[in-house]
Amino acid sequence: MLNRLVYVFSANFDIQAMAKGCVQTAPFIFAALILIAVYAKRVGARFNARKFILLFLLSMYTVAVFTATDIPDIRELVFDPYEYRPNELYLDPLRMFKHDRSSYLLNIVLFIPYGILLPAFGNKFRNPLRLGSTAALISLTIELCQLKNRRTTDVCDLMTNVLGAILGLILFWILKSIFSRRGSKSVENRDSFILRHSIEIILILTFLIYISLPLIY
Repeated sequence: MLNRLVYVFSANFDIQAMAKGCVQTAPFIFAALILIAVYAKRVGARFNARKFILLFLLSMYTVAVFTATDIPDIRELVFDPYEYRPNELYLDPLRMFKHDRSSYLLNIVLFIPYGILLPAFGNKFRNPLRLGSTAALISLTIELCQLKNRRTTDVCDLMTNVLGAILGLILFWILKSIFSRRGSKSVENRDSFILRHSIEIILILTFLIYISLPLIY
């Protein structure tokens, strides 16, 4: 099974394309984070280097996920007509047990980092329901975009992505129990909409920049 996973990974994920997407997106995300940091300083809120780095890593990993799943660019999303093809849309939640499971295992692995990165920001995403719903929204965005580029849209992909995020959360708690210092508490901004929702803003901005890359470069 491990050899099969390695084969599926190498066959589906273009590391060079992932790196290119990250390099092209990074300047815009870095600039956005600088603006958020300046805004935080102006309003006297906390936005330290740790959160800056975590947000940047979250954005770059999301770019890698978008590249790996081959979501179409804005031209395809907006201008290409959608043509329903039954063989590219699967809504059977039990399909993962009837077909090659290695791709679904890879979907789990793909979203484990979200279960580690998002809770690292604080208590907001340490709730399994909140984390699961966020992972589901990211996965649903990918699946809906894939309706326009002839890739399969599968409800099992969404389910396994959410499962991966939850497994990542379990791993986060294990790592936290091993490495965290006693008495340390996460501090979250509650006085500014932009700072409260900086994670969501960066994720949305990452999506918009990524699908617009062909128009920028």
